[in-house]
Amino acid sequence: SRFRPSRLSQKNYWQALCVLTWFCSHLGKMSINNFPESNEPAQSSTAAESRISTSEMDPLLHFDAISWSNFSLNEWDEPDDSVLGMAFHVKGISGVHRSGEHVKFRALSNMLARVAFPISSTELLLFHSSGVYKVSIENGTSTKLSGVKWGRVAAVARCPRTPEKLTVFHEDGVYIFDVLSGKHSTLTEGFTVGWACIRAAVHDPSNPEVLYVFHDQALYRVNLADGKYERVGRDTWTGARAAIYHEMGAIVFHAKGTFRVQLSDGACEKIAGGWPGARGVLSSGSDTALLLHTKGAHEVNLATGEFTQVSESAHWADLVCVTPLASDVAATGAVCRYWSWVDDD
Repeated sequence: SRFRPSRLSQKNYWQALCVLTWFCSHLGKMSINNFPESNEPAQSSTAAESRISTSEMDPLLHFDAISWSNFSLNEWDEPDDSVLGMAFHVKGISGVHRSGEHVKFRALSNMLARVAFPISSTELLLFHSSGVYKVSIENGTSTKLSGVKWGRVAAVARCPRTPEKLTVFHEDGVYIFDVLSGKHSTLTEGFTVGWACIRAAVHDPSNPEVLYVFHDQALYRVNLADGKYERVGRDTWTGARAAIYHEMGAIVFHAKGTFRVQLSDGACEKIAGGWPGARGVLSSGSDTALLLHTKGAHEVNLATGEFTQVSESAHWADLVCVTPLASDVAATGAVCRYWSWVDDD
């Protein structure tokens, strides 16, 4: 029989795993009263708001110095539409060419953001373990908006009807971040389903009020205004590596197959083989996407699942996050940093 994502019969097993993952990620990070102080108390005046500013000492995400002085779109010789997005990985920052190659600069920045979100066609908002930064990709200048630590962000989505605000999915809860002021407020906190276990997120333009989250426990439909969520379908998605919206259904690149998922009810069908080494995906056309993989990059037909390897030299195993370079991006996410019990290729 053909493989399908895990069914609800494994619910207790995966819930226990997710609880253990969340618990382990918090050991040593909370003060004795569980309310550590923010290093910017004027921006987070309540104990609940300061909770996300706990020490986030992930060695891959913590830097003392922030430098963008040698980073600029002006250094790219190719036309702008040849660069599909920007990748943040352990070795630095690079553009992602539609050929699957890294677009390098004279010197790469050491600003390894956990999640990057384009707030305009020329500016990125970077959620980092030392704060939040607004960066110009034209001249390389940056502005620190907040000193609150955001090194454990899992996904970010634009709030409907309020473009200056973002809904942030963090391991401690769901927050609203104001792009203009750098302040945040709390939608939900504490262990709900454990947003640390987000594997991929998809935004459906026909339903802009919600974000669809592929998670270890389920596919969830999350209301971006209040953080409330509901389960969609019966499948769990621990093996999901990346996902992208398509008019025929969300395409999920899974360790055991490529699945077309109907976001209305969670029904899915396997249309191609698996992608255990997938790390991120960028749209390259109305029916195509560039899939970033530990062994290179592949252009995938989203209607059929067929693919062509376009690059072998650019390896993306150390990818932390990737974002399109467009002003209308609705959601971005980080590569899940927790082991998923599904072997990588």
